[in-house]
Amino acid sequence: MRQQFPTLPLATSGAGVSQVLDTIGWRCAFGRARVPFFRLLAARSAGEAVNAVTVLGGVGGEPVKAWLVSDETSKEESVASVIIAKTAITAAQLVLLFVGTVL
Repeated sequence: MRQQFPTLPLATSGAGVSQVLDTIGWRCAFGRARVPFFRLLAARSAGEAVNAVTVLGGVGGEPVKAWLVSDETSKEESVASVIIAKTAITAAQLVLLFVGTVL
């Protein structure tokens, strides 16, 4: 019997790396507060899960993210960080779409 390359870890590692990098980017959006990384990762994962199951699409879980980290920082800063992170991700996707369309 021949051994097969484990495709499941390879297939899911891209999503994991993306989550970690997006969380690092979100952490940079905070001004003064230093929210623990794993707290942000958990809040991000919960927000993305809400995004996946609500009819609001990609914005339904954003308030959840802000609410989950609001005890580590002020509500204003948590909401502002979510808006900054979402705007940065959207801008990066638009640049990638533009480059892909032109090339």
